[in-house]
Amino acid sequence: MDDMYEDMADKGRKGDTYVGHLTGGEMVVPVAVLDAEDGFLRKAINGAMKDMEVNPDQFTVGHEDNSVNPETGQIEFGLGSWIKRKVFRQKVKGPSAAERKAVAEAKARIEKQQKELDARKVTLDQQKQAAFRARRGRGGSYSLLSSQDTLGG
Repeated sequence: MDDMYEDMADKGRKGDTYVGHLTGGEMVVPVAVLDAEDGFLRKAINGAMKDMEVNPDQFTVGHEDNSVNPETGQIEFGLGSWIKRKVFRQKVKGPSAAERKAVAEAKARIEKQQKELDARKVTLDQQKQAAFRARRGRGGSYSLLSSQDTLGG
């Protein structure tokens, strides 16, 4: 029977080299999609699986941790009813510590950028007011724009 599966695997298209047991509704995500955006999706999926105490390597095709169907000798990817019950019983968790840290860091970066923009706006307003006073003192005309007019605000 192994020869039959090897023959099937050899006939894979578009780089496919494995034959496995899958369940309807399972999603197989191409490596290119998993690794796009610095592996954002792969990291998110791995994190979600680890939160459910599931080994993500078991669900990575070709990994030594793949489960093998004892009747066919082929890899399989089902969670099994024990983990399904566990997953559905879990309460909805809030963000993980790593996610909370990432959000806090992003928020701090945004606040820092906002302070820098506010400081540049004050400096720009001061420069415009000084130019306006200087021009006015020489008897010329000058149109004063606010920093919002020039910064798109």
